[in-house]
Amino acid sequence: MTTQSSRRQAWLAYGILTAIMVLAAVLRLYRLGEQSVWNDEYLALANLSAPDLLSYLRLYELLAPQHGLTPVYYTIQFYYAKAFGTDPTVLRLLPVAFSLLSVPVLYMLGAYLYGRTAGLAAALLFALSPFHIWVGQEVRQYSLYMLLSLISVYAFTRAWREQNRGWLAANLLINAVLPWVHLLGVFLLLAQGMFLVAMLPR
Repeated sequence: MTTQSSRRQAWLAYGILTAIMVLAAVLRLYRLGEQSVWNDEYLALANLSAPDLLSYLRLYELLAPQHGLTPVYYTIQFYYAKAFGTDPTVLRLLPVAFSLLSVPVLYMLGAYLYGRTAGLAAALLFALSPFHIWVGQEVRQYSLYMLLSLISVYAFTRAWREQNRGWLAANLLINAVLPWVHLLGVFLLLAQGMFLVAMLPR
């Protein structure tokens, strides 16, 4: 394959990826302001008028003690609300942004492992997934958790295949944050650790 042909294919892939991201944005923004706030979302939104971050996190922990160990998203949300307001529609734009950022990361992971076509297919399925559309609109930490999990897996894969310390450092940094976003992040760390234990003898 010539360099010129390879460049054309790369630009075509980027063009399709851009179209997929636009589609993902439309699906996540459609009727965003018409959705009502449900119980778990209300708990996250109830005390955003608190005078400072520590007060907000303490009040939220009183309402939902199980979330007291995962303050990363709520910290970002607190400062986002201070900057842009506490209207639920405005606050939903934060998880929408995290969900949209997951699209190119998933493309990069798929393209790195199996080629551009696979990366585009994965990105399209993610963009169209009703579950991920719903999660991407919810004022909770799930879309950030998905984004960081994808980055972690991508960095881990490149660090392992290329024996690259830069990617390893990126993986370790994301993994250090991940359990503070959602406790299920521990299982991703465990899976990566088990892979290393299984593969190191080779």
